[in-house]
Amino acid sequence: MQNILNKLLDGIIPCLETKFAITDKKGHLIYGGDMEKAMQSSIRICGAKFTLLADIPPSILKDFGLLVEDYINTRLGSKILDCLLGKENPPEGFPFPCGLLLIKSPGKLEDLLYELFKTDLIFSMPDTTLLVILQLDNLNELKEISQALLDSINEELCVKTIISIGRISHSWEEMSMSFKEAQKALDFAPKINSSIVSYNDMIFERLLLSIPNETRKNFVNEIKQKLDLLDKDTRKTIRVVLDCNLNMSEAARKLYIHRNTLMYRLDKIANSTGLDLRNFKDAVKMEIFKEIQ
Repeated sequence: MQNILNKLLDGIIPCLETKFAITDKKGHLIYGGDMEKAMQSSIRICGAKFTLLADIPPSILKDFGLLVEDYINTRLGSKILDCLLGKENPPEGFPFPCGLLLIKSPGKLEDLLYELFKTDLIFSMPDTTLLVILQLDNLNELKEISQALLDSINEELCVKTIISIGRISHSWEEMSMSFKEAQKALDFAPKINSSIVSYNDMIFERLLLSIPNETRKNFVNEIKQKLDLLDKDTRKTIRVVLDCNLNMSEAARKLYIHRNTLMYRLDKIANSTGLDLRNFKDAVKMEIFKEIQ
């Protein structure tokens, strides 16, 4: 990242008459030379805090910092995006392996994201989407982070947010594919009413959405007529069993009932609707209904 920053900052120098330097949060110099007597101002690059040092009057230091900050963020975000889209040759020395998240939200999330992740790889994209790149090599960890992030956003900001999870990447080619898949999943998310999505986990949903609307509508009406015979608690039982992937013991725990009580409820559902959740084909019918209604 430092090499990328250096190249970007070298581009701004001819446009300015003011010499400056930038240090990271530990005080390590990442750009410029020794400016021990210079004025200092905090700037934020892709979510991370840095210190700008410049030998200029305090009255214009803040505006100068905003100029440098905007220049770096705009061009760095644009460069990374162009690399992911294959429009530009990727820079060397990028920190692989890494995971990728796309976050779509109307809220201002950069400060919260930095506090949670301590990362300087947060890029603003068009249409209120943020690209976050995290240095890790475990997809399950990335999914856990996504859920924790969503919980934090809901608690702190209470704004509608969708998080799309990309694959773990070990090269620019893999990260480009991960980015494109995450974009597709983000587009799918409103159709399946989900706040966290992953393209590789959406095979079932993508298949369902490829079915013609009229066919889906007829199927939904058919199953709905049967489920409308059930009360609210019984319909909740169905949702929980499906969410637990038909693991009856886990479903019983989540419903706070004995496993035998759950079996009794499933018998009643089968008698009322002709659909037995313990039968794979019937469970698939109910899962389809749950996904496309």
